Amino acid sequence: MDNFEGVNMRQKKFLFLTIQQFVFLAYFILTTAIFFIAVNQGNEGVTLRLFGGGDDGFFYWTQARNIAAGPTRNININISINHRIPYKNNGN
Repeated sequence: MDNFEGVNMRQKKFLFLTIQQFVFLAYFILTTAIFFIAVNQGNEGVTLRLFGGGDDGFFYWTQARNIAAGPTRNININISINHRIPYKNNGN
């Protein structure tokens, strides 16, 4: 059975649109609040450091800005390898 038995189709559409607009508004308010908290922390609104560490988003953001600024900026490309390559002795 339908949860809205006494409600006609027009009222169902209105109720759906009202709930949809409320969800969009709540999402907008939440993401805007997170953005301003990140700006207040000094991260340019890119990342939010909840537990002190943050994520790689701010590093990638700065590298993207360096690339967009042109070839005069320093681009930091570091690839760290944390595993060892086994040494093979051929009997020599």
